[in-house]
Amino acid sequence: MTNYVGIRDGRLMLERLLTRITDKAGQVVLVSGGLMTGKTTLMHEFSSAAAAAGALVLTAAGSLTERPVQFGVIDQLLRSAELPKEVLQRLTDLTRAEAMDSVADDGSFLAAYAVVQVVQALCGAVLGLSLDRPLVIVVDDVHHIDSASLQLLLYMRRRIAAAPVMMVLTECERPRPEHSQFHAELTRQPHHRLRLLPMSGPAIAEALTKAAGPTAAAHLAPAYHRLTGGNPMLVNALMEDYRTAMRDGRLKDEGRPVVGAAFSQAIATCLHRWFPQLLTVAQGIAVLDKHATPQSLSRLLDIGQTSVVEIMEILALAGVLCDGRFRHEAARAVALGTLSACARSALHSRAAELLYQQNCPAVDVAAHIAESGHVTGGWPVLMLQAAAAETMTGEQSDLAIRYLKLALAATADDRERVVITEALTRAMWRNAPLAVAPYLSVLEDAAELGKLSGRQAVTLLRHGLWHGDNALVDKTVAALERAPHPGDKRVLAELDLARHVIYGEEPGGYGSAGSATTQERSDDPWVTALRTLTYMWADGPGEAAVASAEHLLHSCSLEDSTVDVVTGALLALVCGGALDRASVWCQRLMEHASRRNAVTWQALLYNIQAEIALRSGDIDKALADSVTALGLLDARCWGVLVGWPLATQALANTAKGKLDSADKTFAQMVPDAMFTSIAGLRYLHARGHYHLADNRVLAAARDFQFCGELMSERGIDVPALIPIRSDLAEAYVRLGHTQLARDLVTQQLDKVQPNDYRTQGISLRVLATASDAGQRERLLNKAVPLLRLAGDRLELARVLAALEAYQGDDAGLRGATQPVIAEVAPTPPSPLVAVNDLATLSEAERRVAALAARGHTNREIGRRLYITVSTVEQHLTRVYKKLGVSGRVGLSAGLEGQQESPVEMNADPFDDGAVGGGHPVVIAS
Repeated sequence: MTNYVGIRDGRLMLERLLTRITDKAGQVVLVSGGLMTGKTTLMHEFSSAAAAAGALVLTAAGSLTERPVQFGVIDQLLRSAELPKEVLQRLTDLTRAEAMDSVADDGSFLAAYAVVQVVQALCGAVLGLSLDRPLVIVVDDVHHIDSASLQLLLYMRRRIAAAPVMMVLTECERPRPEHSQFHAELTRQPHHRLRLLPMSGPAIAEALTKAAGPTAAAHLAPAYHRLTGGNPMLVNALMEDYRTAMRDGRLKDEGRPVVGAAFSQAIATCLHRWFPQLLTVAQGIAVLDKHATPQSLSRLLDIGQTSVVEIMEILALAGVLCDGRFRHEAARAVALGTLSACARSALHSRAAELLYQQNCPAVDVAAHIAESGHVTGGWPVLMLQAAAAETMTGEQSDLAIRYLKLALAATADDRERVVITEALTRAMWRNAPLAVAPYLSVLEDAAELGKLSGRQAVTLLRHGLWHGDNALVDKTVAALERAPHPGDKRVLAELDLARHVIYGEEPGGYGSAGSATTQERSDDPWVTALRTLTYMWADGPGEAAVASAEHLLHSCSLEDSTVDVVTGALLALVCGGALDRASVWCQRLMEHASRRNAVTWQALLYNIQAEIALRSGDIDKALADSVTALGLLDARCWGVLVGWPLATQALANTAKGKLDSADKTFAQMVPDAMFTSIAGLRYLHARGHYHLADNRVLAAARDFQFCGELMSERGIDVPALIPIRSDLAEAYVRLGHTQLARDLVTQQLDKVQPNDYRTQGISLRVLATASDAGQRERLLNKAVPLLRLAGDRLELARVLAALEAYQGDDAGLRGATQPVIAEVAPTPPSPLVAVNDLATLSEAERRVAALAARGHTNREIGRRLYITVSTVEQHLTRVYKKLGVSGRVGLSAGLEGQQESPVEMNADPFDDGAVGGGHPVVIAS
């Protein structure tokens, strides 16, 4: 009968059996249990108790390394107690008899007879020790003892029934006992069996209560049981780690176990405790991890499957494994750490091939290829590519980069090199856009040879757009058009959107390549929606652009290939006044980007969130999000786009009155190419407001004016993007040019989209400051509901403050109205064209006509008035028709002596008081 006990109950049972020893009642006890389940501890405790009770205690322990030494365990037994010198000498002499010289190997009759003779003599001598007092023989790990000692123990076991002798043997429990004959002989006669059980949850809790207190014990006990399977040695090791962490002040959470050096050492002891194959199988399990099965381990390690199954069961009984895997990563690390670098590499290489042959997932195969550190062409390269593609859809872009670099180094195929390089640059761009530069030459060469599709060229083209490399973009797009691939039209439409979102119509001379392809009529609704956004800067992001933006956001997920489309759509919502919807989309996309650990995506989204917050009047959030955006990506990685978060940061600091902080923002180095982009326009807009707040009005006006010129050149004269006319008008009001300011704001109100409530509200506020006292309250009151609809709390607060100031002061709102330069008095009209005829012209038409009459070309007129050449031509056609003239000659004669545009006739505020000439100061509709 087997008694299942813990260490404490086992000791009590052994002590009770010790008391039953009489002259005719010897005891034999076999104690079994898993590896490190407390058998040795139990033997030590019982041996001490037996010695204290007056028994003579002989102890020994089997050892795998000493197993070849015959009678080695008997020698330990004899030397474990303080026997009389002559007795010890007599017994040890028996183990060294000349007859033992032939015991080891030959198996002859004489050798066997010699062993029997020695065993008989030793047995008689040992049993003779029990004549004076009870004798207790304790042998730990009997499964490791030498064959001669085994024979002696069996011989003695058959002769102690009538002697005051208690024999206690321990063995490690295993499915197939190593000495099955010895085991059968030992247990054939009456004996007692104890099986040590792992510690239960309550038992662990009891032990922990003494070490950590009842509260911590209640939380720790389930975790300790899960990590150890109740193995006492492992439990004690965890408790030691816990106490060490508590003593060193490293215990952050009293309710969580600490897995440290003591636990790792206990695992190492366990793995080295038995025969070498146990460690080998543990190493295989550590390498294969979730793929560790008896079949796969047998193939990996070249060990019989039956042996593998047995060892896995032993490790499971020891609490090291659970369901074929290590219970904790620290235990797996210990097993891996026992491998040399060479052996570990070899095992991973074999594991990769094994899993590949079993059609396991590419990510699992690639992990072993990478760990082996040795990659050859062929299937390993294919597995690395497939694994990289899969990890890129998850949260492990760094792992994908590692796999692709290994694949790139191993491949010898040119076409494969292009494919791998494209995937690598795409993966790297996700976190470090600047890091892709060294790899772009491969893609450039492939594009030149017509071996690169539009989708493969996205990273190459995006790099050119971000860093103002127009030559690279033009060359790549031209190459794609020469050798189109299926789906390139859609890709080119996406890239055209990216170009317009970054640069507008003409980024510094770039813009011809791809224009024909992207502007062709398309039946593809995706391309149609893209084009609606692409050209939203021409007339402003109206309802059609907002609707297209939402369709695109609903229809595509945020990926490396769609990030430009997504950001363009978000900006359309933002500039289209749909801030709430843009905010919802940003939050949703941010969660996705965070899950994917895509730093570049997150930086772009934080930038847009900052813009949303700024337009909502939430200055603190605008500042925080812009700072976060700039912190996620190095300024060099932003390229020309760096101007956007810098502008938002500066505008927020300016609004908070932190001009020193804004000054530091503008002191940062920025790329020259930035000023060819929309981000550069935002930067100028922000710097102008900073100058205005710092009372540097002329500097502000110069920045606003330059910004307006650039907006006109790029065909992005869109107040929803930058309300440049009201910006400039604010400067003019401070300079005393109220008429100029009114003209500018009136023009802006003519151009603003119906859904752009924010720009309308801002325009009315600025117009109020430039208007007569009688008009100010009316204009401010009109601005209030518009800004409430727009949701801009800051601009609304400014209007309400202005209203309060006006209502509390009959003088109304006061600006710096002392003019720097006086307006020029108008000259009387010429009789060549009737005043009534001139009255039929709109304000915009009069400005165009006046400049045309003075001999300016259409392009010069467009630059001066911030309008496109096409708009100039349309205005002139209407002017000729209304005035009844056939062309410029008739126009010049008809308008000779007429009053020039009041805006053109005003002096350039930067021209030291000169009148006429200089830079234009308005933007016509």
